Amino acid sequence: NDVTWASDETCVVTASDDKTAKLWDAATGRCAATFSGHESYVFGCALNPANTLVATCSFDETVKLWDPRVARAVLTLDAHSEPVTAVAFNGLDGSVLATGSYDGLVRLWDVASGECLSTIFAERAGLSAQHAPVSHTAYSPNGEYVLASTHDSTIRLWHVAGNPCRLAREFTGRRSERYCCTAAFHVRCDRRRGGLETHAVVAGDEAGAIRVWDMQSGAVAHEIVGAHDGAVLGVDPHPKRDLLASCSMS
Repeated sequence: NDVTWASDETCVVTASDDKTAKLWDAATGRCAATFSGHESYVFGCALNPANTLVATCSFDETVKLWDPRVARAVLTLDAHSEPVTAVAFNGLDGSVLATGSYDGLVRLWDVASGECLSTIFAERAGLSAQHAPVSHTAYSPNGEYVLASTHDSTIRLWHVAGNPCRLAREFTGRRSERYCCTAAFHVRCDRRRGGLETHAVVAGDEAGAIRVWDMQSGAVAHEIVGAHDGAVLGVDPHPKRDLLASCSMS
């Protein structure tokens, strides 16, 4: 259901319908640890920047934090009232965790205490009370924004550095009503500004297309129609080059 690299590129973590997550040695391909304890499908996984914590989310409506050295759960969050479909660490220091669920909510959690810091819901975007299920969340590299994909075919960019959180931008034009089609930030190096700059949002859709939106305007900058024959479930921009990896159901 999900796979994520460690920041040092030595291992990956996978999430599976067998109710477990696994840690794999990237050099040998061997399973180094199995995280067992969820009561239903494990749908998402994440590693903090220091690679000292693994987060998993499940259809059992919980989120678990694990010590990968001993494969033991150190914290369980009764996170949502529906299956939890997304989990992402703040990329700066991993002190905050973002989760998303079919209950239509995105929540931010203090990793140290397990306290819910903020709940983001549809009314804050001026929408109706009927929340669209959240299919994916992603933190921006600077830790100031969370990207939330929902099953109303919309991607919303939330500014989470302040309190309360506020809607910064909406990205529309794709179809995502049935499958969990992820979205991602595209980051490039801007030497003039002395560092990395997040300048685009990338996502696939259920019709097999891939779109790139400009971060500032929210407009579609590029569109690859027919990139795949089936729903595009995952996209991952290259960290240094203008390249994109994608996967689909075809």
